[in-house]
Amino acid sequence: MNKKILIAWLFILALKVQGTPTDTTKEIDSLLVLSHNGIVTVDTDATLKYAMEALSLSDSINFSSGKSRAYFYIGQTLFNIASYKKALEYLTLAEKEKYAAVTPKILFEICRVRGQIYAYLELNSQSIREFHKCFQHLRNLKIEEHQHFCASLTYENLGVVYEKLKQTDSVLYYLKLNRKLLESMDESFVYFNKVNMYGSWANYHIEQSKYDSVEYYLKRALSLSSKYDYPYTSRTYMYWGDMEKKKGNTDASLHWYFKALDNLEHINLKGEYPLLYDRVSKIYEQKGVPDSARLYKEKQILIENELSKEKASVAEEAFKILLEDEKNSWMEALYPKVAIVVAGLFVAIALISVYHKRIYRKLATNTSKETTELKQKLNESFNEVIELAKSNDSTFLKRFSEVYPDYLQRLLQKHPDLSISEQRFCAMLFFDFSSKEIAAYTFVEHRSVQTKKNRLRKKLNIPVDMCLYQYLKSFV
Repeated sequence: MNKKILIAWLFILALKVQGTPTDTTKEIDSLLVLSHNGIVTVDTDATLKYAMEALSLSDSINFSSGKSRAYFYIGQTLFNIASYKKALEYLTLAEKEKYAAVTPKILFEICRVRGQIYAYLELNSQSIREFHKCFQHLRNLKIEEHQHFCASLTYENLGVVYEKLKQTDSVLYYLKLNRKLLESMDESFVYFNKVNMYGSWANYHIEQSKYDSVEYYLKRALSLSSKYDYPYTSRTYMYWGDMEKKKGNTDASLHWYFKALDNLEHINLKGEYPLLYDRVSKIYEQKGVPDSARLYKEKQILIENELSKEKASVAEEAFKILLEDEKNSWMEALYPKVAIVVAGLFVAIALISVYHKRIYRKLATNTSKETTELKQKLNESFNEVIELAKSNDSTFLKRFSEVYPDYLQRLLQKHPDLSISEQRFCAMLFFDFSSKEIAAYTFVEHRSVQTKKNRLRKKLNIPVDMCLYQYLKSFV
Protein backbone atom coordinates (compact mmCIF):
# COMPACT_ATOMS: atom_id res chain seq x y z
CA MET A 1 0.00 0.00 0.00
CA ASN A 2 2.80 2.40 0.94
CA LYS A 3 4.54 1.51 -2.30
CA LYS A 4 1.47 2.46 -4.35
CA ILE A 5 1.20 5.78 -2.53
CA LEU A 6 4.89 6.45 -3.15
CA ILE A 7 4.48 5.71 -6.87
CA ALA A 8 1.47 8.05 -7.05
CA TRP A 9 3.40 10.88 -5.40
CA LEU A 10 6.35 10.34 -7.72
CA PHE A 11 3.98 10.52 -10.71
CA ILE A 12 2.51 13.83 -9.51
CA LEU A 13 6.01 15.18 -8.88
CA ALA A 14 7.06 14.13 -12.38
CA LEU A 15 4.15 16.10 -13.86
CA LYS A 16 5.26 19.19 -11.98
CA VAL A 17 8.87 18.79 -13.06
CA GLN A 18 7.85 18.53 -16.73
CA GLY A 19 7.40 22.31 -16.75
CA THR A 20 3.77 22.51 -17.82
CA PRO A 21 3.39 26.03 -16.33
CA THR A 22 6.38 27.17 -18.40
CA ASP A 23 4.78 25.80 -21.54
CA THR A 24 1.56 27.56 -20.59
CA THR A 25 3.29 30.89 -20.04
CA LYS A 26 4.85 30.58 -23.50
CA GLU A 27 1.41 29.97 -24.96
CA ILE A 28 0.06 32.97 -23.03
CA ASP A 29 2.88 35.18 -24.33
CA SER A 30 2.16 34.05 -27.90
CA LEU A 31 -1.55 34.84 -27.50
CA LEU A 32 -0.74 38.28 -26.11
CA VAL A 33 1.54 38.99 -29.08
CA LEU A 34 -1.40 38.18 -31.37
CA SER A 35 -3.67 40.38 -29.24
CA HIS A 36 -1.19 43.27 -29.46
CA ASN A 37 -1.00 42.84 -33.23
CA GLY A 38 -4.78 43.17 -33.27
CA ILE A 39 -4.48 46.55 -31.55
CA VAL A 40 -1.86 47.75 -34.04
CA THR A 41 -3.99 46.66 -37.01
CA VAL A 42 -7.21 47.94 -35.36
CA ASP A 43 -8.71 44.44 -35.42
CA THR A 44 -11.08 44.53 -32.44
CA ASP A 45 -12.32 40.94 -32.73
CA ALA A 46 -8.82 39.46 -32.86
CA THR A 47 -7.58 41.61 -29.97
CA LEU A 48 -10.40 40.54 -27.67
CA LYS A 49 -10.34 36.90 -28.74
CA TYR A 50 -6.63 36.36 -28.03
CA ALA A 51 -6.62 38.51 -24.88
CA MET A 52 -9.55 36.56 -23.40
CA GLU A 53 -7.83 33.26 -24.18
CA ALA A 54 -4.62 34.52 -22.57
CA LEU A 55 -6.57 35.70 -19.52
CA SER A 56 -8.25 32.33 -19.09
CA LEU A 57 -4.92 30.48 -19.22
CA SER A 58 -3.26 33.02 -16.91
CA ASP A 59 -6.04 32.57 -14.37
CA SER A 60 -5.56 28.81 -14.45
CA ILE A 61 -1.93 29.10 -13.31
CA ASN A 62 -2.21 32.46 -11.50
CA PHE A 63 0.24 34.10 -13.93
CA SER A 64 0.25 37.76 -12.91
CA SER A 65 2.12 39.01 -15.97
CA GLY A 66 -0.36 37.36 -18.32
CA LYS A 67 -3.37 38.59 -16.37
CA SER A 68 -2.14 42.19 -16.18
CA ARG A 69 -1.33 42.40 -19.89
CA ALA A 70 -4.56 40.65 -20.92
CA TYR A 71 -6.62 42.98 -18.72
CA PHE A 72 -4.92 45.97 -20.32
CA TYR A 73 -5.46 44.80 -23.92
CA ILE A 74 -9.12 44.16 -23.17
CA GLY A 75 -9.43 47.57 -21.50
CA GLN A 76 -7.77 49.37 -24.40
CA THR A 77 -10.00 47.61 -26.93
CA LEU A 78 -13.14 48.39 -24.94
CA PHE A 79 -12.05 52.04 -24.97
CA ASN A 80 -11.68 51.91 -28.76
CA ILE A 81 -15.24 50.63 -29.17
CA ALA A 82 -16.61 53.25 -26.73
CA SER A 83 -17.31 50.91 -23.81
CA TYR A 84 -15.70 53.31 -21.36
CA LYS A 85 -16.96 52.02 -18.03
CA LYS A 86 -15.81 48.47 -18.71
CA ALA A 87 -12.54 49.84 -20.06
CA LEU A 88 -11.82 51.61 -16.77
CA GLU A 89 -12.70 48.48 -14.82
CA TYR A 90 -10.23 46.36 -16.80
CA LEU A 91 -7.51 49.01 -16.54
CA THR A 92 -7.95 48.95 -12.76
CA LEU A 93 -7.69 45.14 -12.76
CA ALA A 94 -4.48 45.38 -14.79
CA GLU A 95 -3.03 47.95 -12.38
CA LYS A 96 -3.80 45.84 -9.29
CA GLU A 97 -1.76 42.86 -10.48
CA LYS A 98 1.64 42.39 -8.82
CA TYR A 99 3.27 42.39 -12.26
CA ALA A 100 2.14 45.98 -12.91
CA ALA A 101 3.79 47.28 -9.73
CA VAL A 102 7.25 46.38 -11.08
CA THR A 103 6.62 47.01 -14.81
CA PRO A 104 6.84 50.68 -15.90
CA LYS A 105 5.65 49.93 -19.46
CA ILE A 106 2.24 48.64 -18.44
CA LEU A 107 1.82 51.39 -15.84
CA PHE A 108 2.55 53.87 -18.63
CA GLU A 109 -0.04 52.27 -20.92
CA ILE A 110 -2.70 52.20 -18.19
CA CYS A 111 -2.16 55.91 -17.46
CA ARG A 112 -2.24 56.74 -21.19
CA VAL A 113 -5.57 55.05 -21.92
CA ARG A 114 -7.08 56.27 -18.65
CA GLY A 115 -6.03 59.80 -19.60
CA GLN A 116 -7.81 59.41 -22.94
CA ILE A 117 -10.99 58.32 -21.19
CA TYR A 118 -10.82 61.30 -18.82
CA ALA A 119 -10.42 63.58 -21.84
CA TYR A 120 -13.53 62.06 -23.39
CA LEU A 121 -15.40 62.73 -20.13
CA GLU A 122 -14.19 66.36 -20.34
CA LEU A 123 -12.18 65.90 -17.13
CA ASN A 124 -9.39 67.75 -18.87
CA SER A 125 -7.25 68.67 -15.85
CA GLN A 126 -7.35 65.05 -14.64
CA SER A 127 -6.51 63.90 -18.14
CA ILE A 128 -3.47 66.18 -18.32
CA ARG A 129 -2.36 64.99 -14.87
CA GLU A 130 -2.65 61.37 -16.01
CA PHE A 131 -0.50 62.08 -19.09
CA HIS A 132 2.13 63.74 -16.93
CA LYS A 133 2.18 60.56 -14.83
CA CYS A 134 3.03 58.83 -18.12
CA PHE A 135 6.29 60.78 -18.22
CA GLN A 136 7.18 59.48 -14.75
CA HIS A 137 6.69 55.88 -15.85
CA LEU A 138 8.44 56.14 -19.22
CA ARG A 139 11.59 57.47 -17.55
CA ASN A 140 11.87 54.09 -15.82
CA LEU A 141 11.97 52.20 -19.12
CA LYS A 142 15.38 50.70 -19.77
CA ILE A 143 15.40 50.88 -23.58
CA GLU A 144 15.78 54.40 -24.98
CA GLU A 145 13.75 53.63 -28.09
CA HIS A 146 10.84 52.54 -25.90
CA GLN A 147 11.16 55.78 -23.93
CA HIS A 148 10.95 57.80 -27.14
CA PHE A 149 8.00 55.79 -28.45
CA CYS A 150 6.06 56.34 -25.23
CA ALA A 151 6.99 60.02 -25.11
CA SER A 152 5.61 60.41 -28.64
CA LEU A 153 2.26 58.93 -27.61
CA THR A 154 2.14 61.26 -24.61
CA TYR A 155 2.94 64.35 -26.69
CA GLU A 156 0.19 63.35 -29.12
CA ASN A 157 -2.39 62.91 -26.36
CA LEU A 158 -1.50 66.17 -24.63
CA GLY A 159 -1.85 67.96 -27.96
CA VAL A 160 -5.37 66.55 -28.34
CA VAL A 161 -6.42 67.71 -24.86
CA TYR A 162 -5.03 71.22 -25.37
CA GLU A 163 -6.82 71.38 -28.72
CA LYS A 164 -10.09 70.67 -26.85
CA LEU A 165 -9.18 73.51 -24.49
CA LYS A 166 -8.47 75.83 -27.47
CA GLN A 167 -4.93 76.46 -26.21
CA THR A 168 -3.25 76.80 -29.61
CA ASP A 169 0.22 77.61 -28.28
CA SER A 170 0.30 74.40 -26.23
CA VAL A 171 -1.00 72.39 -29.20
CA LEU A 172 1.80 73.74 -31.39
CA TYR A 173 4.37 73.09 -28.64
CA TYR A 174 3.53 69.39 -28.39
CA LEU A 175 3.17 69.01 -32.16
CA LYS A 176 6.73 70.26 -32.61
CA LEU A 177 8.09 68.03 -29.85
CA ASN A 178 6.36 65.00 -31.34
CA ARG A 179 7.53 65.65 -34.92
CA LYS A 180 11.14 66.20 -33.83
CA LEU A 181 11.10 62.98 -31.83
CA LEU A 182 9.42 60.80 -34.47
CA GLU A 183 11.63 62.01 -37.29
CA SER A 184 14.67 60.79 -35.34
CA MET A 185 13.26 57.25 -34.96
CA ASP A 186 13.04 54.16 -37.16
CA GLU A 187 9.96 54.67 -39.34
CA SER A 188 8.98 50.99 -39.32
CA PHE A 189 8.76 51.12 -35.52
CA VAL A 190 6.64 54.29 -35.25
CA TYR A 191 4.76 54.55 -38.55
CA PHE A 192 1.31 54.65 -36.94
CA ASN A 193 2.50 57.39 -34.56
CA LYS A 194 3.67 59.33 -37.59
CA VAL A 195 0.35 58.86 -39.40
CA ASN A 196 -1.45 60.38 -36.41
CA MET A 197 1.15 63.12 -36.09
CA TYR A 198 0.81 64.16 -39.75
CA GLY A 199 -2.96 64.21 -39.33
CA SER A 200 -2.64 66.49 -36.30
CA TRP A 201 -0.38 68.86 -38.24
CA ALA A 202 -2.89 68.91 -41.11
CA ASN A 203 -5.71 69.76 -38.71
CA TYR A 204 -3.64 72.55 -37.19
CA HIS A 205 -3.00 74.09 -40.64
CA ILE A 206 -6.69 73.81 -41.59
CA GLU A 207 -7.39 76.29 -38.80
CA GLN A 208 -4.70 78.56 -40.28
CA SER A 209 -6.16 78.15 -43.83
CA LYS A 210 -2.73 76.98 -45.06
CA TYR A 211 -4.06 74.49 -47.57
CA ASP A 212 -0.73 73.61 -49.22
CA SER A 213 0.59 72.52 -45.84
CA VAL A 214 -2.62 70.63 -45.09
CA GLU A 215 -2.37 68.68 -48.34
CA TYR A 216 1.33 67.99 -47.78
CA TYR A 217 0.73 66.41 -44.36
CA LEU A 218 -2.35 64.46 -45.45
CA LYS A 219 -0.48 62.97 -48.39
CA ARG A 220 2.36 61.98 -46.05
CA ALA A 221 -0.15 60.30 -43.73
CA LEU A 222 -1.88 58.37 -46.54
CA SER A 223 1.47 57.37 -48.06
CA LEU A 224 2.61 55.85 -44.75
CA SER A 225 -0.75 54.13 -44.24
CA SER A 226 -0.45 52.55 -47.68
CA LYS A 227 3.21 51.61 -47.25
CA TYR A 228 2.63 49.73 -43.99
CA ASP A 229 -0.94 48.63 -44.70
CA TYR A 230 -2.18 50.62 -41.70
CA PRO A 231 -6.00 50.34 -41.67
CA TYR A 232 -6.95 53.42 -39.63
CA THR A 233 -7.40 56.17 -42.21
CA SER A 234 -10.75 57.69 -41.23
CA ARG A 235 -9.19 60.65 -39.42
CA THR A 236 -6.99 61.47 -42.40
CA TYR A 237 -9.99 61.34 -44.74
CA MET A 238 -12.05 63.45 -42.34
CA TYR A 239 -9.38 66.16 -42.23
CA TRP A 240 -9.22 66.17 -46.03
CA GLY A 241 -12.99 66.63 -46.07
CA ASP A 242 -12.65 69.50 -43.56
CA MET A 243 -10.14 71.22 -45.81
CA GLU A 244 -12.40 70.91 -48.88
CA LYS A 245 -15.36 72.18 -46.86
CA LYS A 246 -13.43 75.23 -45.70
CA LYS A 247 -12.41 75.87 -49.32
CA GLY A 248 -16.09 75.71 -50.32
CA ASN A 249 -15.86 72.43 -52.25
CA THR A 250 -18.94 70.68 -50.86
CA ASP A 251 -18.94 67.74 -53.29
CA ALA A 252 -15.26 67.05 -52.63
CA SER A 253 -15.78 67.25 -48.86
CA LEU A 254 -18.64 64.70 -49.06
CA HIS A 255 -16.38 62.37 -51.04
CA TRP A 256 -13.78 62.36 -48.26
CA TYR A 257 -16.32 62.14 -45.45
CA PHE A 258 -17.90 59.07 -47.04
CA LYS A 259 -14.46 57.50 -47.44
CA ALA A 260 -13.95 58.09 -43.71
CA LEU A 261 -17.32 56.50 -42.88
CA ASP A 262 -16.45 53.51 -45.03
CA ASN A 263 -13.20 53.10 -43.12
CA LEU A 264 -15.06 53.24 -39.78
CA GLU A 265 -17.30 50.40 -40.95
CA HIS A 266 -14.19 48.22 -41.18
CA ILE A 267 -12.41 49.24 -37.96
CA ASN A 268 -15.47 49.79 -35.73
CA LEU A 269 -14.38 52.93 -33.85
CA LYS A 270 -17.82 53.93 -32.64
CA GLY A 271 -16.75 57.19 -30.98
CA GLU A 272 -15.89 58.82 -34.32
CA TYR A 273 -19.27 58.33 -36.02
CA PRO A 274 -20.96 61.44 -34.49
CA LEU A 275 -18.18 63.69 -35.80
CA LEU A 276 -18.67 62.46 -39.36
CA TYR A 277 -22.47 62.26 -39.30
CA ASP A 278 -22.55 65.87 -38.10
CA ARG A 279 -20.23 66.98 -40.90
CA VAL A 280 -22.20 65.14 -43.58
CA SER A 281 -25.50 66.52 -42.29
CA LYS A 282 -24.21 70.10 -42.41
CA ILE A 283 -22.88 69.66 -45.95
CA TYR A 284 -26.24 68.38 -47.17
CA GLU A 285 -27.93 71.28 -45.40
CA GLN A 286 -25.55 73.66 -47.13
CA LYS A 287 -26.30 72.00 -50.49
CA GLY A 288 -30.05 72.34 -49.91
CA VAL A 289 -30.79 68.62 -49.56
CA PRO A 290 -32.92 68.58 -46.37
CA ASP A 291 -33.90 64.89 -46.47
CA SER A 292 -30.29 63.74 -46.52
CA ALA A 293 -29.35 66.35 -43.92
CA ARG A 294 -32.09 65.07 -41.61
CA LEU A 295 -31.13 61.42 -42.21
CA TYR A 296 -27.55 61.98 -41.04
CA LYS A 297 -28.65 64.20 -38.20
CA GLU A 298 -30.89 61.35 -37.01
CA LYS A 299 -27.94 58.95 -37.24
CA GLN A 300 -25.86 61.40 -35.22
CA ILE A 301 -28.55 61.75 -32.55
CA LEU A 302 -28.97 57.99 -32.21
CA ILE A 303 -25.30 57.23 -31.67
CA GLU A 304 -24.77 60.30 -29.48
CA ASN A 305 -27.56 59.12 -27.21
CA GLU A 306 -25.96 55.69 -27.02
CA LEU A 307 -22.59 57.23 -26.20
CA SER A 308 -24.15 59.66 -23.69
CA LYS A 309 -25.62 56.76 -21.75
CA GLU A 310 -22.19 55.13 -21.70
CA LYS A 311 -20.65 58.43 -20.59
CA ALA A 312 -23.09 58.70 -17.70
CA SER A 313 -22.48 55.12 -16.60
CA VAL A 314 -18.71 55.59 -16.64
CA ALA A 315 -18.83 58.67 -14.39
CA GLU A 316 -19.13 56.68 -11.16
CA GLU A 317 -16.17 54.46 -12.07
CA ALA A 318 -14.05 57.46 -13.07
CA PHE A 319 -14.74 59.35 -9.86
CA LYS A 320 -14.00 56.26 -7.79
CA ILE A 321 -10.56 56.03 -9.40
CA LEU A 322 -9.94 59.76 -9.02
CA LEU A 323 -10.85 59.69 -5.35
CA GLU A 324 -8.61 56.68 -4.77
CA ASP A 325 -5.82 58.50 -6.56
CA GLU A 326 -6.34 61.56 -4.38
CA LYS A 327 -6.28 59.39 -1.26
CA ASN A 328 -2.96 57.82 -2.29
CA SER A 329 -1.49 61.27 -2.91
CA TRP A 330 -2.53 62.43 0.54
CA MET A 331 -1.05 59.33 2.21
CA GLU A 332 2.33 59.92 0.56
CA ALA A 333 2.53 63.39 2.07
CA LEU A 334 1.04 62.46 5.42
CA TYR A 335 4.16 61.66 7.41
CA PRO A 336 6.40 64.71 6.88
CA LYS A 337 3.62 67.30 7.09
CA VAL A 338 0.80 65.86 9.17
CA ALA A 339 -0.82 69.13 10.18
CA ILE A 340 -0.74 70.63 6.69
CA VAL A 341 -2.08 67.49 5.08
CA VAL A 342 -4.92 67.10 7.59
CA ALA A 343 -5.98 70.71 6.97
CA GLY A 344 -5.61 70.25 3.24
CA LEU A 345 -7.57 67.02 3.43
CA PHE A 346 -10.76 68.76 4.50
CA VAL A 347 -10.29 71.45 1.87
CA ALA A 348 -9.65 68.84 -0.82
CA ILE A 349 -12.72 66.84 0.18
CA ALA A 350 -14.86 69.95 -0.03
CA LEU A 351 -13.41 70.88 -3.43
CA ILE A 352 -13.78 67.36 -4.78
CA SER A 353 -17.34 67.23 -3.50
CA VAL A 354 -18.20 70.49 -5.28
CA TYR A 355 -16.32 69.38 -8.39
CA HIS A 356 -17.94 65.94 -8.30
CA LYS A 357 -21.43 67.45 -8.09
CA ARG A 358 -20.75 69.94 -10.86
CA ILE A 359 -19.27 67.40 -13.27
CA TYR A 360 -21.81 64.74 -12.41
CA ARG A 361 -24.59 67.26 -12.97
CA LYS A 362 -23.06 68.07 -16.33
CA LEU A 363 -22.80 64.42 -17.26
CA ALA A 364 -26.34 63.79 -16.10
CA THR A 365 -27.49 66.71 -18.25
CA ASN A 366 -25.75 65.14 -21.23
CA THR A 367 -26.99 61.63 -20.48
CA SER A 368 -29.36 61.96 -23.41
CA LYS A 369 -30.08 64.52 -26.04
CA GLU A 370 -33.77 64.28 -25.18
CA THR A 371 -33.20 65.59 -21.65
CA THR A 372 -31.04 68.45 -22.88
CA GLU A 373 -33.53 69.49 -25.50
CA LEU A 374 -36.46 69.39 -23.06
CA LYS A 375 -34.59 71.47 -20.49
CA GLN A 376 -33.84 74.09 -23.12
CA LYS A 377 -37.56 74.41 -23.79
CA LEU A 378 -38.72 74.57 -20.19
CA ASN A 379 -40.77 77.66 -19.47
CA GLU A 380 -43.69 78.70 -17.35
CA SER A 381 -46.10 76.79 -19.61
CA PHE A 382 -44.38 73.43 -19.24
CA ASN A 383 -46.19 72.29 -16.09
CA GLU A 384 -49.48 73.44 -17.54
CA VAL A 385 -49.05 71.27 -20.67
CA ILE A 386 -48.00 68.25 -18.60
CA GLU A 387 -51.07 68.59 -16.37
CA LEU A 388 -53.35 68.87 -19.41
CA ALA A 389 -51.89 65.63 -20.75
CA LYS A 390 -52.24 63.83 -17.43
CA SER A 391 -55.86 64.90 -17.04
CA ASN A 392 -56.68 63.91 -20.66
CA ASP A 393 -57.94 67.46 -21.25
CA SER A 394 -59.30 68.11 -24.74
CA THR A 395 -57.23 71.32 -25.00
CA PHE A 396 -53.94 69.46 -24.52
CA LEU A 397 -53.00 69.31 -28.22
CA LYS A 398 -53.95 72.94 -28.84
CA ARG A 399 -51.85 74.15 -25.89
CA PHE A 400 -48.98 71.84 -26.89
CA SER A 401 -48.94 73.35 -30.40
CA GLU A 402 -48.77 76.84 -28.88
CA VAL A 403 -45.84 75.97 -26.62
CA TYR A 404 -43.99 73.85 -29.20
CA PRO A 405 -45.13 75.23 -32.59
CA ASP A 406 -41.95 74.37 -34.49
CA TYR A 407 -42.08 70.74 -33.41
CA LEU A 408 -45.57 70.01 -34.75
CA GLN A 409 -44.86 72.00 -37.91
CA ARG A 410 -41.78 69.92 -38.71
CA LEU A 411 -43.56 66.68 -37.86
CA LEU A 412 -46.53 67.48 -40.11
CA GLN A 413 -44.28 68.66 -42.94
CA LYS A 414 -42.90 65.15 -43.19
CA HIS A 415 -46.10 63.31 -42.19
CA PRO A 416 -49.04 65.51 -43.27
CA ASP A 417 -51.50 62.58 -43.07
CA LEU A 418 -51.32 62.28 -39.28
CA SER A 419 -54.77 62.44 -37.72
CA ILE A 420 -55.57 64.67 -34.73
CA SER A 421 -55.59 61.56 -32.53
CA GLU A 422 -52.16 60.52 -33.81
CA GLN A 423 -50.78 64.04 -33.34
CA ARG A 424 -52.01 63.95 -29.75
CA PHE A 425 -50.35 60.55 -29.25
CA CYS A 426 -47.06 61.87 -30.68
CA ALA A 427 -47.26 64.85 -28.33
CA MET A 428 -47.59 62.52 -25.32
CA LEU A 429 -44.63 60.47 -26.52
CA PHE A 430 -42.71 63.75 -26.83
CA PHE A 431 -42.82 64.02 -23.03
CA ASP A 432 -41.42 60.50 -22.69
CA PHE A 433 -44.55 59.15 -21.01
CA SER A 434 -44.36 55.36 -20.72
CA SER A 435 -47.03 53.12 -22.27
CA LYS A 436 -48.45 52.46 -18.81
CA GLU A 437 -48.66 56.19 -18.05
CA ILE A 438 -50.39 56.95 -21.35
CA ALA A 439 -52.84 54.11 -20.70
CA ALA A 440 -53.63 55.51 -17.25
CA TYR A 441 -54.03 59.11 -18.47
CA THR A 442 -56.24 58.19 -21.45
CA PHE A 443 -58.24 55.46 -19.64
CA VAL A 444 -57.38 52.62 -22.03
CA GLU A 445 -55.70 49.22 -21.68
CA HIS A 446 -51.90 49.06 -21.67
CA ARG A 447 -51.89 46.70 -24.68
CA SER A 448 -54.05 49.20 -26.60
CA VAL A 449 -51.26 51.76 -26.23
CA GLN A 450 -48.72 49.21 -27.42
CA THR A 451 -50.89 48.45 -30.46
CA LYS A 452 -51.19 52.16 -31.19
CA LYS A 453 -47.40 52.53 -31.01
CA ASN A 454 -46.92 49.70 -33.51
CA ARG A 455 -49.45 51.21 -35.92
CA LEU A 456 -47.77 54.61 -35.62
CA ARG A 457 -44.35 53.07 -36.38
CA LYS A 458 -45.75 51.54 -39.57
CA LYS A 459 -47.47 54.74 -40.63
CA LEU A 460 -44.30 56.79 -40.06
CA ASN A 461 -42.27 54.09 -41.84
CA ILE A 462 -39.65 54.05 -39.06
CA PRO A 463 -36.75 51.58 -39.57
CA VAL A 464 -36.83 48.57 -37.27
CA ASP A 465 -33.49 49.53 -35.68
CA MET A 466 -34.71 53.03 -34.72
CA CYS A 467 -36.53 53.88 -31.49
CA LEU A 468 -39.97 55.47 -32.03
CA TYR A 469 -39.39 58.01 -29.29
CA GLN A 470 -35.97 58.88 -30.71
CA TYR A 471 -37.42 59.37 -34.16
CA LEU A 472 -40.10 61.75 -32.84
CA LYS A 473 -37.47 63.69 -30.88
CA SER A 474 -35.49 64.27 -34.09
CA PHE A 475 -38.09 66.88 -35.08
CA VAL A 476 -37.16 69.13 -32.17
